Amino acid sequence: MGIFRFGLVLIVFAPLIGAQPLRLATGQAGGVYHELGAGWAELEGEAVGGIDITPVMTAGSGESMRMLGENGCSLAIVQDGTAADGEVRLLAPMHEEIVHVLVNSGSEVRNLENLRGKRIAIGPADSGTRQLVVPLFRHFGLGEGKYTPKFVGAKEACRLLTVGEIDAAIVVTGLGAPVIRDAVSRGGLRFMSLGDDPGPGGVMAGFQAAYPFVRPVLIPRHAYPAENEGTWAAPQKPIVSAAVRSLLVCRADLPERVAERVVRSLFTDRGQLVQTHPAAAQIREPRPDESFGFPVHPGAEAYYRRGAPSFIERYAEVLALCISLLIGLFGGLTALRRWIERRKKDRIDVFYGDLDSVLERLRQGELTRSELTDAVDEVRRLRHAAFQMLIAERLEADESFRIFQVMTSDCLYEIRERLAND
Repeated sequence: MGIFRFGLVLIVFAPLIGAQPLRLATGQAGGVYHELGAGWAELEGEAVGGIDITPVMTAGSGESMRMLGENGCSLAIVQDGTAADGEVRLLAPMHEEIVHVLVNSGSEVRNLENLRGKRIAIGPADSGTRQLVVPLFRHFGLGEGKYTPKFVGAKEACRLLTVGEIDAAIVVTGLGAPVIRDAVSRGGLRFMSLGDDPGPGGVMAGFQAAYPFVRPVLIPRHAYPAENEGTWAAPQKPIVSAAVRSLLVCRADLPERVAERVVRSLFTDRGQLVQTHPAAAQIREPRPDESFGFPVHPGAEAYYRRGAPSFIERYAEVLALCISLLIGLFGGLTALRRWIERRKKDRIDVFYGDLDSVLERLRQGELTRSELTDAVDEVRRLRHAAFQMLIAERLEADESFRIFQVMTSDCLYEIRERLAND
């Protein structure tokens, strides 16, 4: 019996005995990629039986891809659309990043054409920011010889812009990122829109047609709170921009059982990871209708198919009879889904409008103590109502909802400050 038990232990744990650490290329120090990767590696290191992950800092997505191709790393967090060296496979979609174009408040730059001949920070030379910005500019007739690029990181770019050493800074990062919050909260900078129309006929939709890994987005009004009393939250109006998703990828020769375990551990750790790295809230399973720059690893597919019954094998004949009905229903279901998503978006917009009316009253002048107390009750009511609708799944826990939470907190803080000083 003792020999049997020992043999059973060997069968279960033999694949893990002598396993080498998985090196994860994470990008620059202080960047969201590195912070997420290092945080995940730390959680796995503290877990019983966790995966041994070693974060490796790189200059950006370009170098991270090369390290995969040169067999220096098994895993990497990169920007979708990054050119691959060798065979690369997708493990999981990570967080979405948005193109932030910043200029000085007094600048005459109003559009991409105005950037001709200007000094522009476009990210480090080997970064995903540069890989996105260069084709974006080229698409709109702004080739690399028609402006002066500065290859610096986000924090340095914002500093150079503030002191007037450059004319514009392009930062590709998540909505609400601290580097953008810090830069715009002090005033003196403004966002530049990449177009006037975010819809299907807008200029960013045209760019998406040429570069399918990006999508048109809006930076919401007042997404970034102000630091000074004399400065209101930024931007003052919605800003048309572009977004691209970051991806967790691996070498194609990563064993399937290892890939499946990596993905399973990532989604298991996501709840804890969100507590210190909010961008982890966007980590999700790929949808069937999505396409990425890399095919999904078979091991990751095994995780995403977990628990799914072999419906096709058991009901092949029935499915054959139902295909025609499903084709007819598909269009209706797609329209219904879009209608539901739009309804949820309309609901959060109503909350934005109600909260904005409170902010407008605060902005117009001094309020009595009674009026300030009523304003506190109104904001709390709005926040409670929003959470109730979220619980009832009538709102999405997306970036718009998170921004609404930040705005309500800022509003309550300002009212309490006024009450304390009254």
